[in-house]
Amino acid sequence: MQLLSALSLIALLATQASAAILDQYSFNFGGTGSVSPTVKNVNLADAGITSTPAANQCIYPSVADAWTNLQFSRGVFYLAPGAHSISIKMYSSPYGGGSSVAIIGTGTNTADFIDQSTIPSWAVVTNGLPNAKVQTRAAAAAICASKGMILAAPTKQTWDAVAAALQSSPAIVAPSSTVIVSSWDGNDYGGADLALTVIKGAKPSVGGLTLAAAPAYPLCQKDPSQTQTPAYQPVVMDANIAVVGPAGDASKLVDACAKVNMVPYLATAFDPTTCKHVSDLVFQASGQNSQAYIAGWNEPDNYLYAINTGATGGSCTVTQATGGSHYYVCQKKAVAKRSEL
Repeated sequence: MQLLSALSLIALLATQASAAILDQYSFNFGGTGSVSPTVKNVNLADAGITSTPAANQCIYPSVADAWTNLQFSRGVFYLAPGAHSISIKMYSSPYGGGSSVAIIGTGTNTADFIDQSTIPSWAVVTNGLPNAKVQTRAAAAAICASKGMILAAPTKQTWDAVAAALQSSPAIVAPSSTVIVSSWDGNDYGGADLALTVIKGAKPSVGGLTLAAAPAYPLCQKDPSQTQTPAYQPVVMDANIAVVGPAGDASKLVDACAKVNMVPYLATAFDPTTCKHVSDLVFQASGQNSQAYIAGWNEPDNYLYAINTGATGGSCTVTQATGGSHYYVCQKKAVAKRSEL
């Protein structure tokens, strides 16, 4: 049996699980109570730990509901083709044990087995290797599909979001680079192999569209047909501030806050105490050296801004965001008051 896509783990609410890939095809699932199967792969190393759940509660819904609920621990682990043995053990649980589920995806439709909340809206897929460069739309589309994405179809209207994703991509170098795309501004030129020239700068810009004359990395985008409105909810919060998930790109900041009846947090130099407190909350939600999207610094800004946790949290450090998938910081809506005589 060939396992071509991903292993998705959903562990008991408020329980983190560790998963591993072994060298034979068998399963050993962690059960309730004290059942904790050993977890080692062929290199005697853990494959990884699932996410930290947002709350402690011992209620087990359906697998599908658990996968979309931040109160459950979850993770995605990729399998190479071949036979595997998979075992799961509890990593941390307030109950001394727990239950877990593994979903094994077979076939080539990897998008079915990838957590959609982890897929960026736009990305140049390099796989970290020069040989990821291709020259045909078919080869580029196959690379995108392996990441649960489709070959990108950028337009003038979406270019700002694309440029934000390209800004931190190591594949885009000065003075310009090319990427393989499926179309530009709605025109696929009869299915031709297309290369989009991207001019490197403070904000990447379009240099032109040509037939692909040499191998280049594919520009991929999240498949609109797979896009669902996430069930946004606070990961950590206090009376006035919430760090909201699931994580996503900066374009979802307003929507995420609106879903919890709040507005995007605006950091200011005039209130460093709150700013430091927000950094602490983000640290609780996503750990050290992480970011969360905010509305801006001192005044709302359409550019990407984020608050940074640093190594310990508690620091009011606001920078232009590097893009990628992060939580959102929301604040309680201000209440307008007036009096009339």
